[in-house]
Amino acid sequence: MPEPTTATTASPIEALLARSAFYAGLAMSLRRPDRDVALWLQAHEPARLVDVAALLSHPPSPLTAATRQLAARLQAVSLVALAQEHDQLLGHAVQGPCPPYELEYGEAHSHRQPQELGDIAAFYQAFGLQTAAASHERLDHVVTECEFLQFVLYKQAYAVDEGDEDHAATCAAAARQFLADHLGRWAPAFALRLSRRAGRA
Repeated sequence: MPEPTTATTASPIEALLARSAFYAGLAMSLRRPDRDVALWLQAHEPARLVDVAALLSHPPSPLTAATRQLAARLQAVSLVALAQEHDQLLGHAVQGPCPPYELEYGEAHSHRQPQELGDIAAFYQAFGLQTAAASHERLDHVVTECEFLQFVLYKQAYAVDEGDEDHAATCAAAARQFLADHLGRWAPAFALRLSRRAGRA
């Protein structure tokens, strides 16, 4: 997944916070609707996501238009209907119509699954993170990977604000590497499959 181009009017900290907020919005948009998603929608956060996309896209790009469409759809649909659409598109099984798991994309994954999951876990553990036991999701779920990037970019913004150049560089390197090795490698295929399937739903 290519990183958005940062607008020239945004300061480095604003750009990092905007990128963090964008990944947070993606995570909320892609998780199965629950109480947290309901509160997110009630707070009109999808509309704020459009502002974030505009900040990250200069001049306005397809990212801005797509985010605007997503926000309008999220604000117009009921939570029940959203849950039904989520289940139709992402399914209940690992190998559903649009699997939200990294290891369902690319080469046959049976031999590489332990290694890939171990690599993802190492990224999370390096920042003191682990998946909640109650979530019952694999480490390679798209929501979990988006939440990780949200966290790392937020920490990078904080480090920049505090003048901690070493920690900021560590966060920047982790975000780049995670995108290169994981989310950025498979998310385009996932997004294409999801958009095609949604068009037929």
